[in-house]
Amino acid sequence: MKTKDIAGRVALGIGLLLLQILVFQNLVIYARAFCFVYIMFFIVLPVNTNRMFLMVMGFVYGLTIDIFNDTRGMHAATCVIIAYLRPFLIERMTPQSGYDVQDDLTLQKMGTQWFVIYSFLIIVVHHIVLFMIETASFNMFGYTLLKIIGSIIYTFLIVLLAQYLIYSSNKTR
Repeated sequence: MKTKDIAGRVALGIGLLLLQILVFQNLVIYARAFCFVYIMFFIVLPVNTNRMFLMVMGFVYGLTIDIFNDTRGMHAATCVIIAYLRPFLIERMTPQSGYDVQDDLTLQKMGTQWFVIYSFLIIVVHHIVLFMIETASFNMFGYTLLKIIGSIIYTFLIVLLAQYLIYSSNKTR
């Protein structure tokens, strides 16, 4: 892997963390839709990213979000779970032509249909786990379900928009 690729991934990770902490944690729609743009970092990592490395990175990444949100490990636990499940999902969704294991899993490189399904599934798992950990019961199931659905839609739309803005501008360079 080239130093330029590593630097780009580190910059993306830090940028998404900063966006989450400084902007998106304050952009809540009617206390029912929250955007967790930081998970895009896990969505776009290359296919060959080591699972153990992903899980450690997920813990550190999620813990950083937890520190700034005072959420006591909810994001760390959720990031570790999606880091663990990500390789299984990628394996199940292998295209007929296979993967170029060095490539990032972006909309531009994987195609719209594949990326939409893949990113949507990761976002769904993330949000269900996160909000179920938050409530820790089924007492407020209706309200929690509204938060899950609203947040999935909000996050998914922002991730797709970011894919078009970030990676389509890279294509023209």
